[in-house]
Amino acid sequence: MGFTRRTCAVLLALAAAAAGQEMHRTSTPCSSREAYLAAAKCAPDAGKCGVVSMDAFCTAEEAATFKMMAEKGFIAGKDIGSPAAIFELHQGIVSSEDGFISYHQKAAQMKKTGLEEALITRSEIATFGAYIVRLRDFVHANFAPSLAKDSLKVATPIFFSRLRKGEPAQPNDEYWHSHIDTEQYGTFAFTTLTYLSTQGEDFVGGSLTIDGKELRPVKGRVAAFTSGPEHPHNVEKVTSGARYAVTIAFTCAEEGVAMEDLFGDLVLKEEEL
Repeated sequence: MGFTRRTCAVLLALAAAAAGQEMHRTSTPCSSREAYLAAAKCAPDAGKCGVVSMDAFCTAEEAATFKMMAEKGFIAGKDIGSPAAIFELHQGIVSSEDGFISYHQKAAQMKKTGLEEALITRSEIATFGAYIVRLRDFVHANFAPSLAKDSLKVATPIFFSRLRKGEPAQPNDEYWHSHIDTEQYGTFAFTTLTYLSTQGEDFVGGSLTIDGKELRPVKGRVAAFTSGPEHPHNVEKVTSGARYAVTIAFTCAEEGVAMEDLFGDLVLKEEEL
Protein backbone atom coordinates (compact mmCIF):
# COMPACT_ATOMS: atom_id res chain seq x y z
CA MET A 1 0.00 0.00 0.00
CA GLY A 2 1.37 3.45 -0.96
CA PHE A 3 1.48 6.47 1.33
CA THR A 4 0.58 10.06 0.52
CA ARG A 5 3.14 12.80 1.16
CA ARG A 6 1.08 14.03 4.11
CA THR A 7 1.05 10.53 5.61
CA CYS A 8 4.82 10.26 5.15
CA ALA A 9 5.28 13.59 6.95
CA VAL A 10 3.09 12.40 9.84
CA LEU A 11 5.03 9.13 10.08
CA LEU A 12 8.32 11.05 10.08
CA ALA A 13 7.11 13.24 12.95
CA LEU A 14 5.89 10.21 14.92
CA ALA A 15 9.19 8.40 14.44
CA ALA A 16 11.08 11.48 15.62
CA ALA A 17 8.90 11.77 18.71
CA ALA A 18 9.41 8.10 19.51
CA ALA A 19 13.17 8.63 19.35
CA GLY A 20 13.01 11.65 21.66
CA GLN A 21 13.78 14.02 18.77
CA GLU A 22 11.45 16.99 19.10
CA MET A 23 10.73 18.53 15.70
CA HIS A 24 9.36 22.00 14.92
CA ARG A 25 8.28 23.38 11.56
CA THR A 26 7.28 26.84 10.36
CA SER A 27 6.03 27.35 6.81
CA THR A 28 7.03 30.24 4.53
CA PRO A 29 5.64 31.27 1.13
CA CYS A 30 8.07 30.05 -1.52
CA SER A 31 10.05 32.35 -3.78
CA SER A 32 9.89 31.84 -7.53
CA ARG A 33 11.81 28.91 -8.99
CA GLU A 34 14.00 31.38 -10.90
CA ALA A 35 15.05 32.95 -7.59
CA TYR A 36 16.96 29.76 -6.83
CA LEU A 37 19.46 30.66 -9.56
CA ALA A 38 21.76 27.72 -10.38
CA ALA A 39 19.67 25.47 -8.11
CA ALA A 40 16.38 26.19 -9.89
CA LYS A 41 16.05 22.54 -10.96
CA CYS A 42 15.65 21.51 -7.32
CA ALA A 43 13.63 24.38 -5.92
CA PRO A 44 11.33 23.22 -3.10
CA ASP A 45 7.97 21.62 -3.81
CA ALA A 46 5.02 24.03 -3.80
CA GLY A 47 3.98 24.78 -0.23
CA LYS A 48 7.05 23.08 1.25
CA CYS A 49 9.24 26.12 1.97
CA GLY A 50 9.99 26.77 5.61
CA VAL A 51 12.24 26.11 8.56
CA VAL A 52 12.47 22.72 10.27
CA SER A 53 14.46 22.06 13.43
CA MET A 54 14.97 18.79 15.24
CA ASP A 55 16.67 18.20 18.58
CA ALA A 56 19.14 15.32 18.96
CA PHE A 57 19.17 14.65 15.20
CA CYS A 58 22.94 14.60 15.56
CA THR A 59 23.86 12.12 18.30
CA ALA A 60 26.19 13.01 21.17
CA GLU A 61 28.84 10.73 19.67
CA GLU A 62 28.52 12.33 16.23
CA ALA A 63 28.63 15.84 17.69
CA ALA A 64 31.82 14.99 19.60
CA THR A 65 33.41 13.54 16.44
CA PHE A 66 32.48 16.55 14.32
CA LYS A 67 33.73 19.04 16.88
CA MET A 68 37.02 17.13 17.02
CA MET A 69 37.26 17.35 13.22
CA ALA A 70 36.62 21.09 13.42
CA GLU A 71 39.31 21.54 16.07
CA LYS A 72 41.81 19.58 13.99
CA GLY A 73 41.17 21.93 11.12
CA PHE A 74 41.43 25.06 13.23
CA ILE A 75 44.69 23.84 14.80
CA ALA A 76 46.15 23.74 11.28
CA GLY A 77 45.36 27.44 10.89
CA LYS A 78 46.92 30.14 13.03
CA ASP A 79 44.54 31.41 15.70
CA ILE A 80 44.82 35.19 15.86
CA GLY A 81 41.70 35.64 17.97
CA SER A 82 39.41 36.68 15.12
CA PRO A 83 35.67 36.31 15.75
CA ALA A 84 35.07 33.82 12.92
CA ALA A 85 37.04 30.75 11.86
CA ILE A 86 36.08 28.51 8.93
CA PHE A 87 37.26 25.01 7.98
CA GLU A 88 35.96 24.07 4.52
CA LEU A 89 36.09 20.32 4.01
CA HIS A 90 35.75 19.72 0.28
CA GLN A 91 38.69 21.92 -0.72
CA GLY A 92 40.49 21.48 2.59
CA ILE A 93 41.04 25.14 3.45
CA VAL A 94 41.07 26.74 6.90
CA SER A 95 41.11 30.28 8.27
CA SER A 96 44.48 31.73 9.14
CA GLU A 97 46.06 35.13 9.70
CA ASP A 98 46.38 35.87 5.99
CA GLY A 99 42.94 34.62 4.96
CA PHE A 100 42.94 30.88 4.19
CA ILE A 101 45.61 28.19 4.03
CA SER A 102 45.63 24.57 2.85
CA TYR A 103 44.77 22.11 5.60
CA HIS A 104 46.49 19.37 3.57
CA GLN A 105 49.80 21.18 3.33
CA LYS A 106 49.74 22.13 6.98
CA ALA A 107 48.80 18.58 8.01
CA ALA A 108 51.77 17.21 6.08
CA GLN A 109 54.07 19.56 7.98
CA MET A 110 52.47 18.59 11.30
CA LYS A 111 52.98 14.89 10.60
CA LYS A 112 56.66 15.44 9.95
CA THR A 113 56.95 17.06 13.40
CA GLY A 114 55.15 14.22 15.18
CA LEU A 115 51.68 15.80 15.47
CA GLU A 116 49.68 12.93 13.91
CA GLU A 117 46.87 13.40 16.45
CA ALA A 118 45.94 16.61 14.59
CA LEU A 119 45.10 14.71 11.39
CA ILE A 120 41.54 13.89 10.41
CA THR A 121 41.08 10.11 10.36
CA ARG A 122 39.35 7.81 7.90
CA SER A 123 36.93 6.79 10.68
CA GLU A 124 35.91 10.42 11.25
CA ILE A 125 35.35 10.91 7.53
CA ALA A 126 33.15 7.79 7.40
CA THR A 127 31.05 9.00 10.34
CA PHE A 128 30.62 12.40 8.74
CA GLY A 129 29.71 10.92 5.35
CA ALA A 130 27.03 8.68 6.88
CA TYR A 131 25.60 11.69 8.70
CA ILE A 132 25.35 13.68 5.47
CA VAL A 133 23.35 10.88 3.82
CA ARG A 134 20.91 10.88 6.76
CA LEU A 135 20.69 14.66 6.58
CA ARG A 136 19.99 14.53 2.83
CA ASP A 137 17.09 12.15 3.48
CA PHE A 138 15.72 14.53 6.12
CA VAL A 139 15.91 17.48 3.71
CA HIS A 140 14.32 15.48 0.91
CA ALA A 141 11.37 14.38 3.06
CA ASN A 142 10.69 17.85 4.43
CA PHE A 143 11.20 20.11 1.42
CA ALA A 144 11.27 18.25 -1.90
CA PRO A 145 9.72 14.76 -1.75
CA SER A 146 8.80 14.97 -5.46
CA LEU A 147 12.50 15.04 -6.43
CA ALA A 148 14.51 11.91 -6.98
CA LYS A 149 16.44 11.62 -3.75
CA ASP A 150 19.66 10.76 -5.54
CA SER A 151 19.46 14.01 -7.51
CA LEU A 152 20.33 15.94 -4.35
CA LYS A 153 24.06 16.53 -4.19
CA VAL A 154 26.16 18.34 -1.62
CA ALA A 155 26.59 22.03 -2.35
CA THR A 156 29.90 23.69 -1.64
CA PRO A 157 31.21 25.19 0.52
CA ILE A 158 30.62 22.65 3.29
CA PHE A 159 32.20 24.02 6.42
CA PHE A 160 32.73 24.01 10.15
CA SER A 161 32.50 27.39 11.85
CA ARG A 162 33.74 28.67 15.20
CA LEU A 163 32.28 32.01 16.26
CA ARG A 164 33.65 34.04 19.18
CA LYS A 165 33.84 37.56 20.50
CA GLY A 166 36.53 39.62 18.82
CA GLU A 167 37.39 42.43 16.47
CA PRO A 168 37.03 41.60 12.76
CA ALA A 169 40.31 41.53 10.88
CA GLN A 170 38.78 40.81 7.45
CA PRO A 171 35.29 40.90 5.86
CA ASN A 172 34.68 37.18 6.52
CA ASP A 173 34.91 37.87 10.25
CA GLU A 174 31.69 39.92 10.18
CA TYR A 175 29.39 36.90 10.37
CA TRP A 176 26.44 38.77 11.89
CA HIS A 177 25.14 40.44 8.70
CA SER A 178 21.84 39.29 7.19
CA HIS A 179 22.18 37.32 3.95
CA ILE A 180 20.36 34.96 1.57
CA ASP A 181 22.12 31.68 0.87
CA THR A 182 21.21 31.32 -2.82
CA GLU A 183 22.74 34.75 -3.41
CA GLN A 184 25.77 34.31 -1.16
CA TYR A 185 26.74 30.80 -2.23
CA GLY A 186 25.14 30.44 -5.66
CA THR A 187 24.14 26.76 -5.66
CA PHE A 188 22.42 26.29 -2.28
CA ALA A 189 18.82 25.03 -2.50
CA PHE A 190 18.46 23.63 1.02
CA THR A 191 20.62 24.76 3.94
CA THR A 192 21.25 22.86 7.15
CA LEU A 193 23.05 23.91 10.31
CA THR A 194 24.11 21.28 12.84
CA TYR A 195 25.03 22.73 16.22
CA LEU A 196 28.03 21.28 18.05
CA SER A 197 27.82 23.44 21.18
CA THR A 198 25.04 24.83 23.36
CA GLN A 199 24.06 28.44 23.98
CA GLY A 200 24.21 29.29 27.68
CA GLU A 201 26.63 26.46 28.43
CA ASP A 202 29.44 26.89 25.91
CA PHE A 203 28.84 30.45 24.73
CA VAL A 204 26.60 33.53 25.07
CA GLY A 205 24.76 35.03 22.09
CA GLY A 206 24.92 33.34 18.70
CA SER A 207 21.21 32.75 18.06
CA LEU A 208 20.05 32.28 14.48
CA THR A 209 17.39 34.81 13.46
CA ILE A 210 15.18 33.59 10.60
CA ASP A 211 11.53 34.26 9.78
CA GLY A 212 11.60 36.94 12.47
CA LYS A 213 12.24 34.32 15.15
CA GLU A 214 15.32 33.36 17.10
CA LEU A 215 16.51 29.75 17.03
CA ARG A 216 18.71 28.84 19.98
CA PRO A 217 21.75 26.69 19.18
CA VAL A 218 21.75 23.43 21.15
CA LYS A 219 24.31 20.66 20.67
CA GLY A 220 22.83 17.98 18.41
CA ARG A 221 20.06 20.21 17.07
CA VAL A 222 19.75 20.56 13.31
CA ALA A 223 18.09 23.55 11.66
CA ALA A 224 17.14 23.14 8.00
CA PHE A 225 15.54 25.66 5.68
CA THR A 226 14.97 26.45 2.03
CA SER A 227 17.81 28.66 0.85
CA GLY A 228 15.97 31.16 -1.36
CA PRO A 229 15.00 34.83 -0.87
CA GLU A 230 12.16 33.75 1.41
CA HIS A 231 14.75 33.18 4.13
CA PRO A 232 17.14 36.05 4.83
CA HIS A 233 18.86 35.26 8.11
CA ASN A 234 21.68 36.28 10.39
CA VAL A 235 23.56 35.12 13.44
CA GLU A 236 23.62 37.19 16.62
CA LYS A 237 27.08 38.22 17.80
CA VAL A 238 28.73 35.84 20.25
CA THR A 239 29.76 37.77 23.37
CA SER A 240 31.67 35.04 25.19
CA GLY A 241 32.74 31.44 24.68
CA ALA A 242 32.81 29.65 21.30
CA ARG A 243 29.89 28.60 19.09
CA TYR A 244 30.62 25.55 16.91
CA ALA A 245 28.44 24.44 14.01
CA VAL A 246 28.69 22.75 10.62
CA THR A 247 26.91 24.04 7.52
CA ILE A 248 25.86 21.44 4.97
CA ALA A 249 23.70 22.37 1.98
CA PHE A 250 22.16 20.44 -0.89
CA THR A 251 21.56 21.23 -4.55
CA CYS A 252 20.75 19.78 -7.97
CA ALA A 253 23.08 22.23 -9.71
CA GLU A 254 25.83 20.82 -11.89
CA GLU A 255 28.36 22.37 -9.52
CA GLY A 256 27.12 20.12 -6.71
CA VAL A 257 29.40 17.35 -5.48
CA ALA A 258 28.34 13.71 -5.56
CA MET A 259 28.61 11.90 -2.23
CA GLU A 260 31.36 9.58 -3.48
CA ASP A 261 33.49 12.58 -4.48
CA LEU A 262 32.97 14.74 -1.42
CA PHE A 263 35.95 13.58 0.61
CA GLY A 264 38.05 12.05 -2.14
CA ASP A 265 40.76 14.67 -1.88
CA LEU A 266 40.77 14.54 1.90
CA VAL A 267 41.22 10.76 1.88
CA LEU A 268 43.84 10.93 -0.87
CA LYS A 269 45.88 13.45 1.05
CA GLU A 270 45.58 11.35 4.20
CA GLU A 271 47.00 8.35 2.28
CA GLU A 272 49.87 10.46 1.00
CA LEU A 273 50.91 11.67 4.44
